[in-house]
Amino acid sequence: MKNSPDQKPFKQAVNHHFAENSLDNSQLKNLEAIQENTAIGTTKKAAPTWSKISYGIYAIALSIVIAVGIFLNIGTGNTPEQIAREVVKNHLYMKPLDINSSDIKEVSAYFTMLDFLPLKSSEYHRRNPLLLGGRYCSIKGVTAAQLRYKNTEGSLETLYQVPYDTDVFSDLPKLDEEEPPLVLYERGLEVTIWVEKGLLMVTSRPPK
Repeated sequence: MKNSPDQKPFKQAVNHHFAENSLDNSQLKNLEAIQENTAIGTTKKAAPTWSKISYGIYAIALSIVIAVGIFLNIGTGNTPEQIAREVVKNHLYMKPLDINSSDIKEVSAYFTMLDFLPLKSSEYHRRNPLLLGGRYCSIKGVTAAQLRYKNTEGSLETLYQVPYDTDVFSDLPKLDEEEPPLVLYERGLEVTIWVEKGLLMVTSRPPK
């Protein structure tokens, strides 16, 4: 059966349909431009979301690091061994005295910037060492008095005094409760630690 003069073959009709509905070059370029702008807009909108998420993760991680650091400093940095290391370091690298005197009252009166009064320890002074003077110092970041002595053998000794705080220095033997002083050894020196009349006392000296 032949097609009527006004009726197009099926294949030709299909081609004609797509030809009429296809885009020319200018239209294709416009479409591509729209797609690119849409993609850029989507990326710009997504970026802040990812940035906020990244910042949140970073903030959480930083908080964890700070918390761990505080825990380690409080949990392990206030042990008697840590205190011993600090006073021995000060002992080995002695700095000049701020005041030179063998009178404990005169030396104590010098420390006007302390919130306590350095005193003559009954535990330490029973060995009758010779006071040479004192200087400002610190233990675990707390301002302390460092008193310097010469023992009967002629060796130098240091006695540190600072207000006692269990949160800073941990639980240490108290002389007022008849608890014996704690004796440690660090870098070849003997370190003795005790609490007396509300003050933490730490001595550093060559071993006997």
